[in-house]
Amino acid sequence: MRKTSALFSILLLIFIGKGTAQVTFFGEPVKFPPPVCYGLPVDANTRILPRPELLSRLKSASVKKADIRVTYHDFPSAAKTAFDYAVSLWASMITSPVPIRIDATWEKLPSGVLGSTGPSVYYRGFDGSSDVFKFFPVVLAERMLGRDINGEDQPDIYGSFSNDLSLWYFGTDGNCPSGKYDFVTTVLHELCHGLGFVRSFTYYSATREGDYGLGSTGIPVIFDKYVTNIYGLYLVDTNYYPRPSTLLGSALRSNKVYFDGIVARSANSGFNAKLYAPSKWDQGSSIAHLDDSKYDGTINGLMTHATQTMEVIHDPGPIALGILGDLGWIHTWIKHDTLPDIEDLTSRVTVRAVITSDTALSRNSVKLYFSPDTFRTSTVKPLLPTGNPNEFSADIPLTKLGQRIFYYISVKDTFQRLFTAPSGAPDFVYSFYIGEDTIKPYIQHQPVPYVLDVADSVILEAVVRDNLGVDTAFIEYLVNKTPQPAIGLRHDSLVYYSASIPVRLAGITADDTIFYRIVARDKSKAHNETRLPESGYFTLQVEPVPEPVRSYHNDFNSGTFDFLMNGFSIDQPSGFYTLGLHSEHPYRSPDMDNQKLNFTAQLRIPVILTGPATYMTFWEIALVEPGEENSVFGSTDFYDYVVVEGSKDGGSTWKPFVPGWDCRAYPEWLAKYNSSKDIRGNSLAVGDMSLFKVRVINLLSDPYFQPEDTVLIRFRLFS
Repeated sequence: MRKTSALFSILLLIFIGKGTAQVTFFGEPVKFPPPVCYGLPVDANTRILPRPELLSRLKSASVKKADIRVTYHDFPSAAKTAFDYAVSLWASMITSPVPIRIDATWEKLPSGVLGSTGPSVYYRGFDGSSDVFKFFPVVLAERMLGRDINGEDQPDIYGSFSNDLSLWYFGTDGNCPSGKYDFVTTVLHELCHGLGFVRSFTYYSATREGDYGLGSTGIPVIFDKYVTNIYGLYLVDTNYYPRPSTLLGSALRSNKVYFDGIVARSANSGFNAKLYAPSKWDQGSSIAHLDDSKYDGTINGLMTHATQTMEVIHDPGPIALGILGDLGWIHTWIKHDTLPDIEDLTSRVTVRAVITSDTALSRNSVKLYFSPDTFRTSTVKPLLPTGNPNEFSADIPLTKLGQRIFYYISVKDTFQRLFTAPSGAPDFVYSFYIGEDTIKPYIQHQPVPYVLDVADSVILEAVVRDNLGVDTAFIEYLVNKTPQPAIGLRHDSLVYYSASIPVRLAGITADDTIFYRIVARDKSKAHNETRLPESGYFTLQVEPVPEPVRSYHNDFNSGTFDFLMNGFSIDQPSGFYTLGLHSEHPYRSPDMDNQKLNFTAQLRIPVILTGPATYMTFWEIALVEPGEENSVFGSTDFYDYVVVEGSKDGGSTWKPFVPGWDCRAYPEWLAKYNSSKDIRGNSLAVGDMSLFKVRVINLLSDPYFQPEDTVLIRFRLFS
């Protein structure tokens, strides 16, 4: 969810069971087209097998390897075997604490194209990255963060491979015959792109200008950072190469473009690696490959732009591995628990950090920088080993109350690359305050307006945080006018808390009313307290559940009390000539990053699903913020959405009947959404009757829902 969007409206809702056959979702993540691998039908007579040290790692059970998981689509068995072998080679050369997921498709590709593979999505601005101002492929972002960020069921790498069987040799022995392309070589090449060997540079032939940046951000990927001209001037340095500009366009087509990374240089006898930069720009290949004329037929030939027949290269080569090392496959981690504010003046506080690296640390390079005046002046001290594994510490002396101290940690690896905590220091720093705490805890909560009387309990969720730390958080509530014992909020993770108020289990029945508020106290001497709401209580109505039905119809001119609504209303806004179920126009977005809002309209009448299909039909408009191109429901780059969900347990848990959708569902919606925006990119589009579309959903299309199940149904708008 990135911005305030427009609306979601439905007009005329019908669902009827039928005995017929079935018919058959951090800085914002960004997607970018992958590079393309071309075939050159000229026998190369090249045979380069893995170097002995790579084979040794491949065979060793004790060597740490990456967990690479592949989902195949339409692959023949021989191609799978060769692909698995290529994956095993990469798994022996890289490491990651997070499984790497590849989605590989066997399909028809344009003539001359062997494959096309790249990262599924890119992230930037996360702590732990080597450069917070660049985009990183998701596999690298997850490696640096040490956790999955795009969803455990989402691919990190997408790859397409030509399904023309006549092209390929699927053996793993390197004995590729004349006229055939070695499939293992192609897969190794393509996966290297997915691991980060990708650029964002582009060229506009109409204006002869060069440019870079993912999507409309203008922000380069990490690979771009190291790209230079023959004189060592970086192509992303706008002091020399404005963007867009003909000067940059000429440089990109100069045949004199290089990769200037210290790890790659170390692997290349101290020289920068030459990149493929032909005078005629190739959108699928230029800059994203090593130079053919310099590296073809050598140990570094895998990442040249075209693969020849009878060309076997089962080793990425030292240069490509060095480039990956510069991008982040050789990395250093600084794990530090930030210092909280303190109220009492002590002589010092101790800063501790656990520092680990894929290589060694540079001697005496672990430093602590701190300042009382936002680094107008500063002090630097060495962080020294504590005796605990990989742990270092240093003290910051304290001299007075009423002062804020700013600090950061830095270290260099053996390549003399600088890493900091937080990432991006000194532009970004940690801080703590010494003195009396008067700051109350912060609470964010989306009120729950109703619960059904058949529910065992109702779950309340909140974000609670404080500069000194949260001491306690709990729910105070009344049933009707009778106070109930407070319920402690469970600390689920980070700043997220939740609690359950019992309903049916406590004998609460229909037409009872629950009044509740959230209370949080911090760890200060004053035990600063926040109540939400500041006065009074939120009202949570316990609603009765009618007898279930097998069919239902509502045109919203009657039956207006059939829905329990939170963020929806039955209304007739301007531009609509009849009543309908509408979200707010525009609907709200969270006022903080990484927060969420859910708006629901729940049919209070249960429905019995009649097999083998129960169809739900409604007219709708969903001017809902679009996700990134090709994003799917459930992924982090599928932003706001609408979904129809069912519950078989009285509303305690919900599951989508079908994947959710946004305004990309119809070109007219997307065009309308983009037709009017404010300076922040928020859609100002206003819907009308002409945009209504019919949607038909089979409520039994997911095997979770079975004939004769009794379900509750709701519309949910996620922001």
